[in-house]
Amino acid sequence: SRLAHSLLPAYRGRVQIQIVDKVFDEAVEVARELDKRHEVDVFVSAGANGAYLRDAISRPVVQVQITGLDLLRALLKTRKLSRHVALVTFRERNVEFDEVKQLLDLDVEQRSYTTIDDAREQFQDLAARGYKVIIGSSLVVELAERQGLTGILVYSPHSIDNAFERAIEICQIARAEEARTERLNAILRHIDAGVIAVDAATADPG
Repeated sequence: SRLAHSLLPAYRGRVQIQIVDKVFDEAVEVARELDKRHEVDVFVSAGANGAYLRDAISRPVVQVQITGLDLLRALLKTRKLSRHVALVTFRERNVEFDEVKQLLDLDVEQRSYTTIDDAREQFQDLAARGYKVIIGSSLVVELAERQGLTGILVYSPHSIDNAFERAIEICQIARAEEARTERLNAILRHIDAGVIAVDAATADPG
């Protein structure tokens, strides 16, 4: 959340962004309440939180994507700390990771988890095998540091900016569609004769 907070000034005047510093069930509870009160058009999240939100709320959820550049930047950062590094992600392994790690002379492991308890077990096993630096989401970093490991955030400002921009685009499309629907309804309310609506494909005789 600290990284997201640091990017907010760039969006002032364009969009209202609210940071919710919660995870899993607490994040879902807050998101449902915001959704119920129609206070949010789009949610932006990453990792496990994003997956949980997609299953729990009706509003669109944009997930922050891990790019190859993010992975390379994080690995370069960890190289100064240790040669034994692990990437820990939610549910699925990152397909770009194996290609990126070949660029550096590091002992790199990739793990995935499904629950917080599962993540803790992964950290314990990694620590026992000599992996002291963990790359992952903010949740992974927090949990790893609680286990006495060093956590490195995988996301870059560029990736979060991309997610914000995708969310803004979704908002703009939704607002444009709402305005179009309202204009059509206003026209229909003032027409006494029958109206047939057709799309472009139907109207084209060719």
